[in-house]
Amino acid sequence: MDIKVPVNAIEIAALPLPRTEAGSENGAGDVTSTPATVSSTREVILVGGGGGPGSTGLVNKLCMLAWDDESLEPTLKIVKEATFGKNEDAPWSAALHPDGSLIATGVNAPAKSEFNRNCRILSPGETELKESSAFMTIREGDHDYQCTCAFSPDGTLLATGSDEGRLSVLRVPGFVQCDWAPIDLGSKVYNVTFTDDSTQVIATSANALRVYAVKSGEIMLEVVPPAGHTFRAGGKGIGSRFYTLVNQGRKKSFISEWDLTAPSKPLRTTTLASKPAVSFSVRGAVAAVGLADCSLVLLHDMRVAKRHANAHDVPIMSIGISRAKPVVVTASGDGFVRTWRAPEASRSGALVHAAAHLATSPILVAILALLIALWVTWLALPAVVPETDLVSLGIPFVRLVPGAASAAKVGLIADHVPWAREWGLDAFTLG
Repeated sequence: MDIKVPVNAIEIAALPLPRTEAGSENGAGDVTSTPATVSSTREVILVGGGGGPGSTGLVNKLCMLAWDDESLEPTLKIVKEATFGKNEDAPWSAALHPDGSLIATGVNAPAKSEFNRNCRILSPGETELKESSAFMTIREGDHDYQCTCAFSPDGTLLATGSDEGRLSVLRVPGFVQCDWAPIDLGSKVYNVTFTDDSTQVIATSANALRVYAVKSGEIMLEVVPPAGHTFRAGGKGIGSRFYTLVNQGRKKSFISEWDLTAPSKPLRTTTLASKPAVSFSVRGAVAAVGLADCSLVLLHDMRVAKRHANAHDVPIMSIGISRAKPVVVTASGDGFVRTWRAPEASRSGALVHAAAHLATSPILVAILALLIALWVTWLALPAVVPETDLVSLGIPFVRLVPGAASAAKVGLIADHVPWAREWGLDAFTLG
């Protein structure tokens, strides 16, 4: 769909639906209740962008989109929006509170404002998004802006990151900085997110991936890119898994998968292209990457599944992956929001993944080694145990069947074993 303004940010989130009464009366006068399995959320997509400050003729706005259920294809429609003044900046980040009551977005105030209350808090109304408060999360000056934000899973915190490297964590709903001061990470903060228990915040900047304790601001973990490389984005996976998008200058781009409980080296790395990457998103086994040549790379379980050349007219600025549909959503400065079918696991890919898992499981490897040892021992039995003893013990064995050398066969001697005769194995030969 055409938003008609350059798009800087996408956020896909679940919006809780208004709760119904515990029960309702049906036509027979009975009271019925809604089954617990019925979904109580719907997916929304926040899209922010615009022409920025000045007389560009392009509106600065944040739109809330929803899936058009009447369309057979994945189609989006605008349901609500907020607009900002022509002297204000365009939104560069967006996040929806877990209960759906608040939206945080980064919009710089006009340059001549005494205070740049850049972080705007909006409340979804019936037909529009209404600004309810604003405060500052960036450095003072004319150049910094809030380029990422995220609410914690429990809804009690908001993390923001700026272009000049400032990380802030604020308590919700008061939006007061935590007991520790904002942290200067030294380079642009591309992504912020929280651990599942909301006790740690994870910030990905160009020069490091860092994990901080929310309570104290103490750094708990730091992962740096290889020499000559920079992180371009980060994304939380399932559990302790985390993914980084890495550029080697303009020569190469790749994704690394990490286990943050043992981050000494990546678990897996997948090369993307011999050109830099500019945007990234991951959800479950699906990942999507926008490259500098305007192409889109889709991956499943760290394997490249599909490449879309010229996905947009200019490089993709932001990517989201749907929870509700097998769809990837992209947006860029060309003003279009586009949808792409998310890759699924192929049968061969699933087999390769299963084989790789088996090969790295110590218990399964030990069992396989034991089975092979038992098989080899059984083959060698006739060489060390007299055949008469094997017969009396009821153990089948193999023997070279007499005949011409060129027609020699290996036969299974099992006519003394009742269950083997029933299965017809006493007549089995090989060769």
